[in-house]
Amino acid sequence: MARLIAFISLLSFQALTVNGQHRAFDSLRQALQTSSADTARVDILNRLSHAYYDYDSREGFRYAGEALSLASTLDYLRGQRHALTLMGFYYNTIGNYREALRYYDRSSAVNLPEDDLLGYNFVMKANVYRAM
Repeated sequence: MARLIAFISLLSFQALTVNGQHRAFDSLRQALQTSSADTARVDILNRLSHAYYDYDSREGFRYAGEALSLASTLDYLRGQRHALTLMGFYYNTIGNYREALRYYDRSSAVNLPEDDLLGYNFVMKANVYRAM
């Protein structure tokens, strides 16, 4: 009986977690549709990308690619750096370490002052070297 209760509790917790995550995705997608500022759209696309990597890395990569494309068009350097780091993360997760390093290098080369994204990029790059 105790095992059954524990099992049901675990299933309920997982359902709440998944349902809560879907609401977060929906909220970000709605913000994307209603946002009129282009740089805000880039930031939302990057947030969507980051959120999706836990569930569907290809979808996360797709959102990062959209963010990079829009950020490049706008010459929004912070958005470019973030998208490139997220794209590197995708390649890291699928085990293509050379491509991951290439994206992390591109992210580091974005002409911005040092910021938290650059630090995050360096940590991610170090993780690739550790894995290799």
